[in-house]
Amino acid sequence: MFSRIIHILLALGAFGFAAQAEMPEEWPSFIEERCEIDWPAATSTTRDEAELCARYWLKRYVYGNHRIESIGDSPNLPEHWVDGGHYNGGQVETIATADQFRQMIRHVKAALPTEGPQGLIRQYATTYLQGALRARFTLSGMSSISIPSITPQLSKVLKGQRLRPEDLLCRTQVTLWKLESAIFARHGGPLSHPDMTTFFYGKRTAQLRGLRKSHLLPLRTDAAFSPDQLTEIDRDNLQLLHEVGDLNQQTRCQSPENWGIAARY
Repeated sequence: MFSRIIHILLALGAFGFAAQAEMPEEWPSFIEERCEIDWPAATSTTRDEAELCARYWLKRYVYGNHRIESIGDSPNLPEHWVDGGHYNGGQVETIATADQFRQMIRHVKAALPTEGPQGLIRQYATTYLQGALRARFTLSGMSSISIPSITPQLSKVLKGQRLRPEDLLCRTQVTLWKLESAIFARHGGPLSHPDMTTFFYGKRTAQLRGLRKSHLLPLRTDAAFSPDQLTEIDRDNLQLLHEVGDLNQQTRCQSPENWGIAARY
């Protein structure tokens, strides 16, 4: 199967930087499906598959690059991959589950060698995937820069208090996701993602060691929850979180005055 993928990528001009100007803006859908759906659920993997999908997750989600110039069999990595200071977990995507991240970590460690170019891919992919997993169940910010605990913001939401743009300065996508979920969790409402259900309602086990000392969690579910229980402030907080979530991480780390957020905030 992967020989077929390599041939298609070659036909797309995916290898080498010389073809960069003609590269598609989006990843081919079959690679997206393979690496985001099939690979995390697979019980085993091959070296080629692990390298392809590790490159895919790094290029698409860590470095914010939808282009596909280096996911093939080139022995060279983009120079900035080797710069450990470049890593920023700001784009921790919310599409996978903790169990899927654990399985991808197992795939990378089982299939990729520790030395050479593939060793670098193994190192950076493992760092990213482990960071994404930790970010699910911690009250700390997930970033290469010093970000304090999200406890003050989470406390505001859970108390039904209004968030301000400055509360969300440089906050990552996964933090915004938690705060949005908190709007419903404070009323005991059901949450659509299993990791958020665990984060807000789960027992404080070893898996959630980053939350064991929190006075905010866990919460209790309410079988009688209705969306009508959301207050005006809840809805305003939801709107603000959506607007900030539409900004990229670089913009979110600038002054809120540059965000273009409505004056009512």
